[in-house]
Amino acid sequence: MDNKLTPYIKYHPNGNVWVKGQRNSKGQREGIWEYFYEDGNFLLRIPYKEGKEDGTQKSWIIVNGKSGDHFYSEKKDGGLTAIASYHKRKITTERLIVITTGGKEPKAKYITKVTLH
Repeated sequence: MDNKLTPYIKYHPNGNVWVKGQRNSKGQREGIWEYFYEDGNFLLRIPYKEGKEDGTQKSWIIVNGKSGDHFYSEKKDGGLTAIASYHKRKITTERLIVITTGGKEPKAKYITKVTLH
């Protein structure tokens, strides 16, 4: 496989970075991907290898978030509940379907909305 990596970055409507990472020559996520709050503070840091999570996810919202805060994750509910339990936080999770366009066919993927209580 060609090891060339291409930077990837998306922004919040206010212009601050929402997500940044790199894609490999196959278009898969590669290396550390970082997600940010609208105010610029860290939300999540997830390592990827060939498009799959590879390593330990770091989460800042579970520790520092306020009641009512929410974020989105590609992790399933069980993993997020375990992280919240470790940090002694209560959460509710809701599975959502995200439809993306831009290719020949729209693609759907599941994400989890996490709300702190």
